Amino acid sequence: LNSTYGRYNLISFLRQYFLNSEYTIYSRSKFLEEKKFIQENFNDDIETYAIARLLLDYHKNSFGLVKENNKLLRQTIENYYERFEKYDSYKEKIDELIQSLNNIESEPSKELLETKLIELKGDTISLSQVFDKSINKIKVIDFWASWCSPCIDEIVNSKVIRDKMELNNDINWIYFSIDKNKTDWERMSKNLADFGLTTNQYLIPNFSSTELSNYLRVKTIPRYVIFDKKNLLVIEDSPRPSDSVAFKKVIDKIYLIKE
Repeated sequence: LNSTYGRYNLISFLRQYFLNSEYTIYSRSKFLEEKKFIQENFNDDIETYAIARLLLDYHKNSFGLVKENNKLLRQTIENYYERFEKYDSYKEKIDELIQSLNNIESEPSKELLETKLIELKGDTISLSQVFDKSINKIKVIDFWASWCSPCIDEIVNSKVIRDKMELNNDINWIYFSIDKNKTDWERMSKNLADFGLTTNQYLIPNFSSTELSNYLRVKTIPRYVIFDKKNLLVIEDSPRPSDSVAFKKVIDKIYLIKE
């Protein structure tokens, strides 16, 4: 555990053994198989670390969207929570996971819906009004900034994928900039006009102090948050759209759950 290389390869081994491929479905049976293997073959700190990563990695791949799987994650967290509490880094991540599980299918609060945004043309608009523009659409919110190179690369590289999914899956892509400099945001948005950045594009003033920031805990970008057609939160840290296989699995699971 004192070796970054060792920790990385331990988890890589487990994923490769139980999932065989990064595109394999993160299923309940695979979760239980890996959990059993960890418990039978690892002890103490290594077991605790491996279980923490199991929980976090499966949730990252939308495992907890299904109620039965959500319950399984919660039960596993409860069984190991005293162990996680011994390590600040584990506890912080697990507490975030608990809140994320609690947020699934939660309805935005009145305060959240009143979050003020700025349109490219300069008008002020509320989050509620932004959602009203996407009635009966799945809403994918892309948090980005003009200074964020990975954000811009993702916007450029995922253009074809986004267009295709918007056409076939009732999806609206919405862009929320956390820029502090309004001029930089406007300039970069116009520079990226060919990639869709002049439509559904908004600036969030003083983002870190907003209710939206507190609710979603956006600490790094790019970040992709998905709300369903009824404005219920589905996932607050989705795979990137450029990872089309993983991203599409999340979208497909939304339709499966809602049917």
